[in-house]
Amino acid sequence: MEEVPEDEYPIWHINEYHINEQRIGAILDMLKGEVKETWYIHAFNDKILHVVLAGKRFEVSLHKDETWNEMIEYGVEFAKVERHFLEKIPLHV
Repeated sequence: MEEVPEDEYPIWHINEYHINEQRIGAILDMLKGEVKETWYIHAFNDKILHVVLAGKRFEVSLHKDETWNEMIEYGVEFAKVERHFLEKIPLHV
């Protein structure tokens, strides 16, 4: 994990929020402009996995399949997230 100078704890952070289904898209779109390089945010329900990377938001299958490919490549190449984090996004807290 990369150390971020302004980060109090240079380790994995988990925060759990429950957000109304009608608001999740707008909130995640706002966060794509705020999430730092090397970080990602994910949200899910029983149908879809949302992944937010610096500058972009993806909606992919809950189970790793071809819908994940573009998200993983963007994350590695442009958002500088380590591949192994994006290949195994947890669906529980």
